[in-house]
Amino acid sequence: MVAIEPASATWQVALARAEMELGTVAVAASDWTIAAQYFAAARVTYEQLVTRDPRSRDHRRAAALAIAQLADAEAALGHLDAARSAWRAALDHLAQVAALNIPDARLEWAYGLRGYAALERSSGRLAAAQGAIARALDIVQSTPSAGDLPGLVYYRAAVITEAGALYAADHRVTEAMKMWRRAADLLHGLATRGPMASDWAKLLRDVEAKLAPLARDARSEQR
Repeated sequence: MVAIEPASATWQVALARAEMELGTVAVAASDWTIAAQYFAAARVTYEQLVTRDPRSRDHRRAAALAIAQLADAEAALGHLDAARSAWRAALDHLAQVAALNIPDARLEWAYGLRGYAALERSSGRLAAAQGAIARALDIVQSTPSAGDLPGLVYYRAAVITEAGALYAADHRVTEAMKMWRRAADLLHGLATRGPMASDWAKLLRDVEAKLAPLARDARSEQR
């Protein structure tokens, strides 16, 4: 259909979504090479749409998502330079959407910065990770939380959790624990609002696992 109507944005969006879905299926099968191919194809299509309509928040946000997924696939393949490049491109799109000063767009940008920071931390580039997570924390703290939907609470918790991981990597254990407690409080509050998505529940388990040694130490002192 795209070949028949190459100027149709409707068919291009349908194509890009199909490519994203196929990439997601490949991720589930841990076939990172195929996943990267599909996400790269979706990126091309969405960026063509952004070029045609730079003011479209939906197209730019979708492009950012496709590129972020590509970054994760490239990282899984060990292509760290390609992953960094993809993350920077995704963050550029997210920053432009966030310039509209809409809370959910700002928190999506912060969540993207968290992903880039995690990549840099895992590859030992702590200075780059610190810059990204500092920006993400500033966005989280300066964005009003009143009326946050559950997904936005998760974004906040994920940013704070990654800040804790970065502090821990820099041997700043007290600060790391402080961050993880904040994240745990947010996630426990989220759990009281209803069933949690699998990603949210996994993050809560991860945070609780990080805090468990501290809790054991506190119980030992009470005895």
